[in-house]
Amino acid sequence: MRFFGSEWHIAIWNRLDHSVRSGTSAAEAALGAPFWEYLTAKNPDAGAVFDAAMESTSAVQMGVVARKYDWDTATRVCDVGGGTGTLLSAILGAHPSLRGVLFDLPSVVAKSKPVLDSAGVTDRVEVIGGDFFAAVPEGCDRYLLQAIVHDWDDDSCVRFLSNIREAMVDDGRILVLEFVMPEHDGDHFAKTIDLEMLVDTGAGRERTRAEFDALFARAGLRVHRTTPIALTTMFELERAQVP
Repeated sequence: MRFFGSEWHIAIWNRLDHSVRSGTSAAEAALGAPFWEYLTAKNPDAGAVFDAAMESTSAVQMGVVARKYDWDTATRVCDVGGGTGTLLSAILGAHPSLRGVLFDLPSVVAKSKPVLDSAGVTDRVEVIGGDFFAAVPEGCDRYLLQAIVHDWDDDSCVRFLSNIREAMVDDGRILVLEFVMPEHDGDHFAKTIDLEMLVDTGAGRERTRAEFDALFARAGLRVHRTTPIALTTMFELERAQVP
């Protein structure tokens, strides 16, 4: 509620007309900087509110994600763009034999210790700061991306998904948690979030199942199975077989 109700976020939505007419972010028109730059460089207090909102989102889903997937088949999971570790902590807490890697921007993972300590999983988590457009930690058998793909355009997604494909072990899997955009003309929560991504970033979007399949294929991946997770869907991806 603090994120959605903040003055700067309302200012972005008040420029919805800019996004609808141009197809670009309203954040830069309203705030004078791209969305991510505004949160990280221009207004750290706003960034802190946004980070807390993402932690709250993870808290809503963490119990379901920890239960709905067979984590006992994994040994080392990397939460890519995992923030301060709320979701990863829940997964590790429910599966004591599992080890984890928390990977996000250095300024974000620097705030993870209280979360990991509170969950009692610090000794099983390697915290790494970095940029997933450059590379991701190697050697994990599961890579988790919660609400990361919808932040970016297709070309950007292919870049970091390809990086993960190269980094994971031979039989590794990538777990992508996202809304699936329905193809009917009726109301759906994914459509609201799609507008949120438009006004915030201009490039981010929700996708239909067909659009996800095409996106994953471009990164050399295919869907092994899908699992409903609360309002979202977990795509379990594997390397596509090369003809």
